[in-house]
Amino acid sequence: VQKKIDPKTHVNELDPLLGLLRKRTGIIFLKRLTIVLDEDSEKGFGLTNGNISLVQPYDIIALTPTTSATFSLACLTHSLPSPLTAHIISLPLTLPRLPFHLKHTLVRTAIKNGAVFEIAYAGALGGDGDISTGGGESGAGAKRNWWAAARELVRVTKGKGLIVSGGVSGESDLRAPRDIGNLVTLLGLATNLAHDTSTTTPKSLVLRAQTRKTYRAVLSEPKLIIP
Repeated sequence: VQKKIDPKTHVNELDPLLGLLRKRTGIIFLKRLTIVLDEDSEKGFGLTNGNISLVQPYDIIALTPTTSATFSLACLTHSLPSPLTAHIISLPLTLPRLPFHLKHTLVRTAIKNGAVFEIAYAGALGGDGDISTGGGESGAGAKRNWWAAARELVRVTKGKGLIVSGGVSGESDLRAPRDIGNLVTLLGLATNLAHDTSTTTPKSLVLRAQTRKTYRAVLSEPKLIIP
């Protein structure tokens, strides 16, 4: 999690860490870079062609906007297919209120471009605020904020282009896939859409993320038909 990509200070801590992990059959570790966008980010946050070499090692790029201007940038500009495409837009759901309005036009454009919106369920458990932004409430306050903001996100997206992640800071807060599915249905998602948030949508996200390194966009997942 970083606030800016600066060639002078940027350090990729994931490559040496993954080198220490034991390889497991059928498991692939993906490297994610999350950039928190604040007021200073409106002037630029380093996601430029000059820093492609710094971004290239990461498999997934996520943006966490905290202002109206940066939310517009994330939805309209950085969701477009390019070597610097942002694949995930993660919202600070545990703040007392979202710092911007979820405009239908912005959300629809981001989803049309292939980006997905992330719901971290840690807030529903009363976790320690928002890990990425370092803000937000905890306990009962975090739960109230999370439910209100997550329901609004589901309403605006109509349940499309959503993924669910943990965002937890401890093993005790991890939940099984079925528990997560049951949780997100309480946000107003139909059962099939709740299932998609942990299955087909993340799969499509990973496929799209792979195309960032080939400078091409995947418009659909091809199917091989044998006559």
